[in-house]
Amino acid sequence: MIFLNGAVLVGLAAIAIPILIHLIQRRRAPAMDWGAMRFLRASLAARQRRTLLEELLLMTLRCLLVALLVTAAARPFAPSTSGTPWALVLPGMLTAAVCAAVGAVMRANRLLRWLLFGAAAALIALCMAATAAERLSQEGRWSHAAPGQDVAILVDGSLSMTVTTEGRTNFQRALDEARALVRACRPGDTVSIILAGPAPEEPVLSPTSDHELALSALDTLAPTGGAMEVLAAMDVAASALAHGHSPAKKIILITDGQDVGWDARSEGRWQFLESSLRQLPTAPQVVCRMLPLPAEYINAAACDLTFSRAVVGTDRPVRIDVKVWNSGTAPVGPLPVELQVDGSESGRTQVSAIQPGAAETVRFEYRFETPGPHVVSARLVGRDDLPGDDVAVRVLDVADRLPVLLIDGAPSARPLESAASLVELAMAPAADRAGQLIEPTVVPITDVAAVTDFSPYRLVVLANVPQLPSAAAGALALFVRRGGGLLIALGDRTDRAFYNEWRTPDGLPLVPATLTELRRVPRDPARISIETFSHPALALVAGPQHSDVASARVDAYWRIEAGAPDASVRVGARLDSGDPFLVERKVGRGFVLMTTASLGRRDSNLPALKCFVPLVHELAYYLAAPTAPNANVKPGEPVTCYLPSAFPAPAGQVEVLTPSNVRRPAQVSTEGNSRFVRYAATGEPGLYRVTAAPETAPSPEGVTGAGEVPFVVLREPEESRLSPLADEDLERAHKYVAIFRARTTDEMTAAFLGEIPGQELWKQLAACALLVALAEIAAAAWITVRRGSHSAESVRFSVEAADPERLRDSLRQRTSPSAESAQR
Repeated sequence: MIFLNGAVLVGLAAIAIPILIHLIQRRRAPAMDWGAMRFLRASLAARQRRTLLEELLLMTLRCLLVALLVTAAARPFAPSTSGTPWALVLPGMLTAAVCAAVGAVMRANRLLRWLLFGAAAALIALCMAATAAERLSQEGRWSHAAPGQDVAILVDGSLSMTVTTEGRTNFQRALDEARALVRACRPGDTVSIILAGPAPEEPVLSPTSDHELALSALDTLAPTGGAMEVLAAMDVAASALAHGHSPAKKIILITDGQDVGWDARSEGRWQFLESSLRQLPTAPQVVCRMLPLPAEYINAAACDLTFSRAVVGTDRPVRIDVKVWNSGTAPVGPLPVELQVDGSESGRTQVSAIQPGAAETVRFEYRFETPGPHVVSARLVGRDDLPGDDVAVRVLDVADRLPVLLIDGAPSARPLESAASLVELAMAPAADRAGQLIEPTVVPITDVAAVTDFSPYRLVVLANVPQLPSAAAGALALFVRRGGGLLIALGDRTDRAFYNEWRTPDGLPLVPATLTELRRVPRDPARISIETFSHPALALVAGPQHSDVASARVDAYWRIEAGAPDASVRVGARLDSGDPFLVERKVGRGFVLMTTASLGRRDSNLPALKCFVPLVHELAYYLAAPTAPNANVKPGEPVTCYLPSAFPAPAGQVEVLTPSNVRRPAQVSTEGNSRFVRYAATGEPGLYRVTAAPETAPSPEGVTGAGEVPFVVLREPEESRLSPLADEDLERAHKYVAIFRARTTDEMTAAFLGEIPGQELWKQLAACALLVALAEIAAAAWITVRRGSHSAESVRFSVEAADPERLRDSLRQRTSPSAESAQR
């Protein structure tokens, strides 16, 4: 705590005024003994104690009144971050006034009186010293001697800033406060404007002293949606401040304080930000202005949209699951949910009432008629406080075919004798393969050396293959690293040494585990333990009520050892003996799956079960998924869009239409016979379109027109939950970056201008002084009435008392015997 008019505190000496008046009024009067004195001495002792208490009360109130008036005139100021709290300084000064008052009244005990006077002086001296030290500390922190300062203003553009309270959104309030800061800039101040969202955008990145340019940039800002990445935004702010020339630097973050995006528990990222800020010539002051979030709100969010298969074709319907989450504080529903495919309504259902914090999933079934990219969206039909999360959008690339290469390690002239033939039949069970998604090609092991390029395939299956030529093994490892899938079905012809020594181009193991021995148990076959199914590709056959996988008997299987713990390896299923049945390794962008038992009928009865066909299909879809174009990316993640051969791209230049219908240029690149566009400005969640027709009006939402390639930037589901940042999380971040939390606009403006942020307390002290004055008046009146000194008593003498003769006659009559008998 400090005093803005500290010189006025000299007026505390006025506390001596009521004390001096009291001492003057207490001058001892001359003592005159008279006859009745002995009857009054007993009552005087009792009245003296009462009089002392009354004097203590009056003197305390009067000294407090003087102290409050003087302290209020000194304009006490409580800084927002104070080392000396006002709750210690102000009570200390008022206690000093009370000590002085009590010392003035305690005339009987001279030692106690001077001890109280000394305590009052010491308290005032300590309080003055503490406020002086506080002023020096605050001025050293906030004031700067440089003629100007470099300021980076970060405006939170997340989805939560679009909530409307009292007729306005927090984003509008943030823009108003940012404009006020720019207008308050001095001529030497430079300003950078950064829109903080999932990926920061910099309308004015380089510090500029053109304040009108900064104001114009603020007028163009709009919420990006999604969650604000605080660390990424501050890192961009640090880069902007590095281009400034003033030693005084500040970062002003205007946000609603939602906890999503702060990542307060990631100590490594905060340490990295701390190191970035330390590289600046002077450490910047970070001021965080937190706008209030609504305490109660109604919101239902379409937080997820998933498909039942990783690879979808035109051969069969696909199940579409839509997750609806009530992130508000009140129940919602029932709500209609509408499914749209390429802008046309394809289904509608209703989700039941959802309690706060709960979620429900609704399901649709849809069959795509044409291959290629399709825009699938689910929309909640209704109104709530956060409409930006009522739609979930995904781009699904429907495959026309899924080419699979089957390498048969044990070819046979007899039909369905080898494992490869059984897998081929499971992948394409119909004789006429037209219209089927999976397109298998079987190559015997003797002809595998002729296969020099695996890129035309999305999945390669090694069915009981002993070993591969070195060239094929190297090409296949490279194929997996680039996103291809590899399924290894071990068998009795497997060469243990080859698989254990198979390495990727960078020398890492390719096979998920080390093969130890082939175990044959025909008399006591092993069972596949359905309870151990944890791999996502086994979800469809994991339910015992609709799957007969528990009936599978395994007569021969390979025992394996996982070796040292590896995060890229996991066991997806086991046998009842505890040995692994399905194990996976992630290699680059692709996956290697290995079954320890053969998929042929000689080693198990699995091919004869109903679950075999869906099992093979699910494994194929899972392994082929990484090769599919990823058209649904996270905010800030670059996306690569492959252009179809018929896509027009004049002069290698195309445009990207953002969710807010802003056109941005992009460059077409070529790789072999493929053309693609890499786009990195993916900060705004929603649907994007790569288009080569800038003069064409944008298509309606969700519609994929000719000459367009869509992709989606996903939204963070937690952004729908309006939960404020906890104080302990802010303190955790404060260990690395000193963040001042401005709770009011005045505090933010003061910190921005180099003044000490906080609030004055003189109004509260003036109100207390008024109350003390009223209390003193009431106490004085009460004491006057109690003592009876408010009125003068008159003494009246009778006529008899005035005439001595008549007085004597009256006394004789009253004391005569006849008068006594008459009275009896």
